[in-house]
Amino acid sequence: MTTSSTPMRVSSARINPQVPNITHVYTQAMRSIRAVAKTTVFFLKVFPMLPSKPIDWVTKPPVVQKVSYPSRSGRVEG
Repeated sequence: MTTSSTPMRVSSARINPQVPNITHVYTQAMRSIRAVAKTTVFFLKVFPMLPSKPIDWVTKPPVVQKVSYPSRSGRVEG
């Protein structure tokens, strides 16, 4: 076994910038899917000519609360 006068280099694991991280790819895909789903639900609820009954079956009913607060002209309800 021979020894050399130059120190041995330790190879460091480098991340190739051209290969995307799988977690990043998964997160980006989920964000896109979520945006498409929310947009679809929005359009189904906003436009009355589109069928929205199936959306009503899977979503919670809206919460309606009456609120009263003081104003210059007296108590106001909203």
